[in-house]
Formats: sequence, C-alpha cells, structure tokens
Amino acid sequence: MRGASALLLIALFGLGDAAWGQWTEDAQNCFELTKPGSMDAAKALPFCERAIQSGKLINRNLATIYYYRGTIYTQRRDHVRAIQDYGEAVRLDPLLTQGYINRGFARFFLGQFAAAVPDFSRAVRQRPDDIYANLWNFIVQSRSGIDGVPGLLQNATNFELENWPGQIVSMYLGHLGPQEVIKAAVDLDPKKQRDKKCEAYFYSAELFLIQGKKSEAIKMLKAAVAANAGNIVEVEAAKVELKRLGG
Repeated sequence: MRGASALLLIALFGLGDAAWGQWTEDAQNCFELTKPGSMDAAKALPFCERAIQSGKLINRNLATIYYYRGTIYTQRRDHVRAIQDYGEAVRLDPLLTQGYINRGFARFFLGQFAAAVPDFSRAVRQRPDDIYANLWNFIVQSRSGIDGVPGLLQNATNFELENWPGQIVSMYLGHLGPQEVIKAAVDLDPKKQRDKKCEAYFYSAELFLIQGKKSEAIKMLKAAVAANAGNIVEVEAAKVELKRLGG
C-alpha cells in the first residue's frame, strides 16, 4: 500500500485495449488531475463528475473514476462523501483493493473503527502480503475491542520482520517495544528518514491508545506530526487522533 497517504492515495489501474475503448477524455482528465503529489481537486472534480454521468464507461473504469473522485473528497476532508464514492467503486469492482483501504481510512478519520474493520479485513484477504493493510487491520480491530493479534500473526510470515516496517509488526505482536521501533526507523535518505520516524511515532501511539495510555499516546502523536514527513496517511491520522484526544 504505502500507506499511502489517504489524502492523495491513487492506485494506478492498468487499462487494456478494450477498456481504453470505453474511456473518455473527461475520465482521462479526472485521472491526470488526481495523480499523487500533483492533485488539483478544483480542476479535477468537474471532469470526474462528467465522466461518471456520461454513461459511457464500463463498470471497471467507472469504478476507478468513483475512486478518483473519492480521493478528492478525502483531500477536502469530506469523509462522508469519500466513503460513498469508495463504496460505489468497490461495488462496481470488488477487486479494487485500494478502494477498501481508502474507505477504511475515511472511517478511521471519522472514528468509525468498527465500520473500518470489514474494509481492512477485505483488503488483507485480497492482499495478504500488504504490510500496511495488515497494520491498519490490527489497529481498527484493536480499537474496536477485537483481538487483532491472530490476524496479524497469520500473515506475519509474509513480512521481513527485521526490515522496515516489519519492526512495527513485531511491536504489535509483543516482541519489540516502541523505543526499539523508533530506534529502528533510520534511513540514509532524509525524506525517507522523516517518513519512517513519523510512522514509528504514529504506530507506537496507536499501541499506547490500545493499551489505554493516553498521555504516552499524545506525546507520540505530537512527535509524529513534528517529524515533518511527506504526504503519508500517518500524518493526517496523527492530527485526527490528537484532535480526538484534545491534545
């Protein structure tokens, strides 16, 4: 996944020749204007809406446009509309794993942890080797009062636990502590280093919240925001959690 910022998460879907035959200029413009790192929501939205209303797209292509429009609403923090669009996307294309993931993020942002469980669980079933989908599945299950360890343990053999972000999995399985995970979040690339530190702090904060340690969680969440990471989902999630906690 690379968790991929929920704000700008775009899965690039391959379109075969036949599918391109039922692709429109509006759909292409919608796609081009919602690319990661260069989204222009104001310009993209009318193209996405016209593509949806055109009646010219086959279901799979229509699903991608609903997904793209959902990312626009996510960027605008209109999570209710985002959930509706991601829902329509996965209805039209049940194999669109990123649609479940993004809907799960949107529900997490709204504090709907139990509602997010089916989304991340479905994503994990479709992508058992997606380490971030597994981490988020653990989080929403645990925040809903469900033991998230069995599910995470089931797929742990898919991951290199000695390499980032495998250490986070080890922490959630009880083999490492938060400080060990933070210490492991290193990279020669300064940008990747900031992203890893943000992740280390955020996922540690979630563990503290699961354990009922609010003050420790707030410290970690503040550190996650202060890490000056790129456009990754953990930044927005940390801000949302701080607002919920009054921190």
